[in-house]
Amino acid sequence: AQSVSEVLYEAGAKLEHIFVPNKSHTTLICDKNVTIGDMEDVAKTIANVDIIVTNEHGKQIASKSHKVLIIRGFPIFETVGSALKSDILYEGLCSFLFECANAIEHAHS
Repeated sequence: AQSVSEVLYEAGAKLEHIFVPNKSHTTLICDKNVTIGDMEDVAKTIANVDIIVTNEHGKQIASKSHKVLIIRGFPIFETVGSALKSDILYEGLCSFLFECANAIEHAHS
Protein backbone atom coordinates (compact mmCIF):
# COMPACT_ATOMS: atom_id res chain seq x y z
CA ALA A 1 0.00 0.00 0.00
CA GLN A 2 2.81 2.39 0.79
CA SER A 3 4.65 2.29 -2.51
CA VAL A 4 1.47 2.36 -4.62
CA SER A 5 0.05 5.28 -2.64
CA GLU A 6 3.31 7.22 -2.89
CA VAL A 7 3.55 6.74 -6.66
CA LEU A 8 -0.05 7.80 -7.24
CA TYR A 9 0.30 10.77 -4.88
CA GLU A 10 3.50 11.95 -6.60
CA ALA A 11 1.71 11.68 -9.95
CA GLY A 12 -1.01 14.03 -8.69
CA ALA A 13 -3.70 11.66 -7.46
CA LYS A 14 -5.94 12.73 -4.62
CA LEU A 15 -5.87 9.82 -2.17
CA GLU A 16 -9.22 9.71 -0.42
CA HIS A 17 -8.72 6.53 1.54
CA ILE A 18 -6.21 3.72 2.00
CA PHE A 19 -7.23 0.34 3.37
CA VAL A 20 -4.66 -2.05 4.80
CA PRO A 21 -5.41 -5.55 6.10
CA ASN A 22 -3.40 -5.18 9.31
CA LYS A 23 -1.60 -2.59 11.38
CA SER A 24 1.52 -1.46 9.58
CA HIS A 25 4.51 0.34 11.00
CA THR A 26 4.98 2.36 7.83
CA THR A 27 3.77 5.90 7.31
CA LEU A 28 1.23 6.24 4.53
CA ILE A 29 0.58 9.43 2.57
CA CYS A 30 -2.95 10.10 3.86
CA ASP A 31 -2.70 9.04 7.50
CA LYS A 32 -6.05 10.52 8.46
CA ASN A 33 -7.86 8.20 6.03
CA VAL A 34 -5.97 4.96 6.60
CA THR A 35 -8.27 2.16 7.73
CA ILE A 36 -7.36 -1.27 8.96
CA GLY A 37 -10.04 -3.42 7.43
CA ASP A 38 -11.19 -5.71 4.65
CA MET A 39 -13.16 -5.53 1.42
CA GLU A 40 -16.46 -5.00 3.24
CA ASP A 41 -15.03 -1.80 4.71
CA VAL A 42 -13.92 -0.70 1.24
CA ALA A 43 -17.45 -1.21 -0.11
CA LYS A 44 -18.87 1.16 2.52
CA THR A 45 -16.68 4.14 1.56
CA ILE A 46 -16.37 3.83 -2.19
CA ALA A 47 -18.79 6.53 -3.39
CA ASN A 48 -16.25 9.23 -4.40
CA VAL A 49 -13.55 6.90 -5.69
CA ASP A 50 -12.42 6.76 -9.33
CA ILE A 51 -10.05 3.81 -9.11
CA ILE A 52 -9.47 0.82 -6.84
CA VAL A 53 -6.02 -0.73 -6.66
CA THR A 54 -6.29 -4.13 -5.00
CA ASN A 55 -5.82 -7.84 -5.49
CA GLU A 56 -8.27 -10.25 -7.11
CA HIS A 57 -10.61 -10.04 -4.09
CA GLY A 58 -11.66 -6.52 -5.12
CA LYS A 59 -13.27 -7.58 -8.40
CA GLN A 60 -16.78 -8.01 -7.00
CA ILE A 61 -16.78 -4.64 -5.24
CA ALA A 62 -15.44 -2.83 -8.30
CA SER A 63 -17.99 -4.52 -10.53
CA LYS A 64 -20.97 -3.81 -8.26
CA SER A 65 -19.99 -0.17 -7.77
CA HIS A 66 -18.92 0.40 -11.41
CA LYS A 67 -15.42 1.53 -10.41
CA VAL A 68 -12.15 1.15 -12.29
CA LEU A 69 -10.08 -1.76 -11.00
CA ILE A 70 -6.31 -2.12 -11.19
CA ILE A 71 -5.27 -5.55 -9.94
CA ARG A 72 -2.02 -5.74 -8.01
CA GLY A 73 -0.68 -7.82 -5.15
CA PHE A 74 -1.55 -11.38 -4.27
CA PRO A 75 -3.63 -13.33 -5.13
CA ILE A 76 -4.18 -12.82 -8.83
CA PHE A 77 -6.08 -15.77 -10.28
CA GLU A 78 -7.42 -14.77 -13.67
CA THR A 79 -4.62 -12.82 -15.33
CA VAL A 80 -2.14 -14.86 -17.33
CA GLY A 81 1.41 -13.60 -16.97
CA SER A 82 0.76 -11.27 -14.04
CA ALA A 83 3.81 -12.62 -12.22
CA LEU A 84 5.98 -11.21 -14.99
CA LYS A 85 4.54 -7.70 -14.69
CA SER A 86 6.99 -5.33 -13.03
CA ASP A 87 6.07 -2.12 -11.22
CA ILE A 88 9.58 -1.31 -10.06
CA LEU A 89 12.15 1.17 -11.32
CA TYR A 90 11.37 3.83 -13.90
CA GLU A 91 9.94 1.59 -16.62
CA GLY A 92 7.70 -0.35 -14.23
CA LEU A 93 6.35 2.78 -12.54
CA CYS A 94 5.61 4.40 -15.89
CA SER A 95 3.75 1.28 -17.02
CA PHE A 96 1.72 1.27 -13.78
CA LEU A 97 0.81 4.97 -14.12
CA PHE A 98 -0.10 4.55 -17.80
CA GLU A 99 -2.28 1.56 -16.90
CA CYS A 100 -4.09 3.62 -14.26
CA ALA A 101 -4.53 6.62 -16.56
CA ASN A 102 -5.78 4.49 -19.46
CA ALA A 103 -8.22 2.61 -17.22
CA ILE A 104 -9.68 5.86 -15.88
CA GLU A 105 -9.85 7.40 -19.36
CA HIS A 106 -11.57 4.29 -20.73
CA ALA A 107 -14.13 4.36 -17.89
CA HIS A 108 -14.99 8.02 -18.51
CA SER A 109 -15.35 7.71 -22.28
